[in-house]
Amino acid sequence: MGDFDAAIISASQVIDGGQYALMTERFGIDAGDASKDITWDLHRVENKSIPGNTEGILVAIESIGIC
Repeated sequence: MGDFDAAIISASQVIDGGQYALMTERFGIDAGDASKDITWDLHRVENKSIPGNTEGILVAIESIGIC
């Protein structure tokens, strides 16, 4: 919508509000694998909706073939 200042304010409120935070440490199924990093962890399907992922604000996971 072009209101970049409002977008920055809104995003900062979510990030700094206490419930969500940018990930700074390894987490999830491959956390012990030294050849991977936080970015790897964030993009594993298995890690997207776990409590350890504090970056997940609105997570939608598609499960094809599961009813």
